Formats: sequence, structure tokens, C-alpha cells
Amino acid sequence: MNKEKGSVISVIVPIHVQNEEIPEVRKSIFYATTPIEVIYVIDKNLSGIIEDTKSFEKVIKIEKKGRGFMLKGGVLNSSGDIILFLHSDTILSKGWDISIRNSLKDETVIGGGFRLKFNIESVYLDLVVKILTFNTERVKILSGDRALFVRSYLIKNNLSTLDMPIMEDMELSFLMRNQGKVVILNQNVITSAQAFKKNGIFRQAIRIIISFIWYRIGGNLQDIYNFYYSKGK
Repeated sequence: MNKEKGSVISVIVPIHVQNEEIPEVRKSIFYATTPIEVIYVIDKNLSGIIEDTKSFEKVIKIEKKGRGFMLKGGVLNSSGDIILFLHSDTILSKGWDISIRNSLKDETVIGGGFRLKFNIESVYLDLVVKILTFNTERVKILSGDRALFVRSYLIKNNLSTLDMPIMEDMELSFLMRNQGKVVILNQNVITSAQAFKKNGIFRQAIRIIISFIWYRIGGNLQDIYNFYYSKGK
């Protein structure tokens, strides 16, 4: 990995369940050719998830349940100028770090995410992605499985944005949209379709829609978390 001086990208990976994609996710992070640090935020009840860590990796344990709380813990332990929030079942492509850095050369850009693909071939899932992408590009509200990145000062000055068990990606999207330009990079990230396979494509899509509407009308976030993860990934 290139150790040249320059801004560091802090990659924060919350891990609340064991999944088979973690080794591939970790491998994809290592595609980086510019300075990075990697922070794995792991549920305190899990063990043996990340072993043989490299000098730029660290593991922290957290008690609170929920991805937002885990991301907040990662931010508090980060030192980079750029933060990338990466789901533990989402795989980056080669050159991901260069793409992020190039987008942020535009000082009006505050952050963004990547295009999304699932790890199985499905006409119905492709349709779901197209619908979500159309909406994402129109309103700049990005789901967390798109590997969201942001200038670190913004999120460090607004940590309450992450202080929730679920929908932290929506809150982060609103924050970014209100503070600068939000971009969607042309590179794909590949995310697991396990929840769709387990629950059924349409039932999982409905689960996502219900959760989002519930959140937008001011529902209790812990109740939404319990509903979404009752049979989700």
C-alpha cells in the first residue's frame, strides 16, 4: 500500500452479525493505493471475526445494538480527513479510494456514495436497484449499502446524526444534502442479497418501504429497528 503523505480515508465497518462476505469485504478494502485506516466496530458478543490485523487496522467492541451507534463509535476512534461507512457485506471495487479522492477535489462536494449491484443475478432485484437508483439520483438520499463517504469534519461536528439504531444513512444523507453537493460515483459496489433470498424479494422490498415511511412520519427508531431486523439480514 502506498504510504505517501496525504489525507487519510478512515474506513469504518460495523459488524453486528457474522457473515461469509467479511473476508471479501476486507480484501476489497485493501485495493486502496492511498493512505487509509480501517476501523472494525464489532458487537461485543462476537469473537474471532477479524484476525491477523495489519498496522492500519484496528478492532473496537461496542455494547449498543444498532448500526448508527456502531458507526458513531468508529468515528470517535477515527483520524482521517475522509470517512467511508462500509457495510460488512458490501464489496468495494478496485480504485475505490482514488474515485473518492477525485470527487472531493471539487470543494463543493461534501460526500456521496457508489452505484449499487447485488451479488446474485435477478431480474426483479435489478428492477429494485433501478427504481432505487432513479430515486437516489433525483433526491440524493442514499442507502448505507452504497458505501457512503463524507468529509470527516461534517460528521464529527454532527455526531448526533449517527446516534440511533437504524436510519442513520437517511440522516447522514439529509445532513450532506443540506451542507454541500452529494455525488454518486460511477463505480459499483456489490452488496449481499441475503435478506432478499431469505425473506423473498417482494417481502423484503416491502419491509424496506414500510421502515422508511415509518421513519419519515416520526416513528420510534427502536421499534423500526426491531421490525426491520426481526427477519432481516
